[in-house]
Amino acid sequence: MMTLPNDILRLIASYIIKPKYKLRSWIDSNKLNWKTVSQNVNAANLLEENFDKADICELYWNHNTFPIIQKHWNTLNQNIKYVNFVAMSFNPYATELLEKYLDKVCWQTLSSNPNAISILEANLDKVDWYSLSSNPNTLHILEANLDRINWKNFCRNRNPRAIHLLEKHLYEDISWYMLSSNPNAIPILEQNLPRHEKTFSDINKLKNKFKLHKVAAYLQK
Repeated sequence: MMTLPNDILRLIASYIIKPKYKLRSWIDSNKLNWKTVSQNVNAANLLEENFDKADICELYWNHNTFPIIQKHWNTLNQNIKYVNFVAMSFNPYATELLEKYLDKVCWQTLSSNPNAISILEANLDKVDWYSLSSNPNTLHILEANLDRINWKNFCRNRNPRAIHLLEKHLYEDISWYMLSSNPNAIPILEQNLPRHEKTFSDINKLKNKFKLHKVAAYLQK
């Protein structure tokens, strides 16, 4: 039987077993800023052990702490100040629970949720098309509703197929600023950079506008 080297086994294990982070023994938990800790994606275990100190609203935004919300949901749901449907609608791990509260979800943030596709497909009359335009998992919806796409925000869509759609609609109201932050847009940026150099007053502004490294290399030629 073939055995794998230890470094390979550790690499495989890192994808299967999530590490459990702990505070160093010399750290006084009473001096921590728990609002900030509640935003920390690696602090889920610490927050579960100190739920009474956690900032509940921040836990809704933290993708890794949503199991804590689910664990305490029956208690939290009894007090409106402990329920943040705006953040929960954005959380990709909350969609199963959100299906039970469609009358309370925030459609703007839900439209950005990559795991809420089934909900969005069934409620196209409620979606926020600006937010939906940047959601990488909604391209099939957007392709069927070209007239509803917000082309500026669509420039931020990281779905590789989105670039092909943009290439066909370069003369729409796109945002070259947003497109410049999209790693899949390098070919479009390289082809159109000379055309848009005149938009800026000097080469430094152009470098700031187009942040991607390949474009910066182009400017140095």
